[in-house]
Amino acid sequence: MRLADGRLLLRALNASGAGLKLQASGERTLFGALNFKGEAQFSNLAAARPGAHGAIDARWSASQGRAGGAWAFTANAAGRAWPAARPSSTGCWGPSRPWP
Repeated sequence: MRLADGRLLLRALNASGAGLKLQASGERTLFGALNFKGEAQFSNLAAARPGAHGAIDARWSASQGRAGGAWAFTANAAGRAWPAARPSSTGCWGPSRPWP
């Protein structure tokens, strides 16, 4: 929904696909601030990169106090079912590459 001040308010956003599930919601507060929060599960990392293993669970929130104001953004992510590997061996992102 486009607000009178030009900002865009997303009340709900849901998406799913090969290894992805995303749910998010937004709101406008009584004083005009915008809030947006959601969570996503990436359960098939091999779809993003061949040879990748494991999954990622992520949550985020964002808020803007007024039109033209800065957005405050926070995120938290955690991995699941990651292989026990050192950066120099074949790990979750596929074949090893030189370590910088």
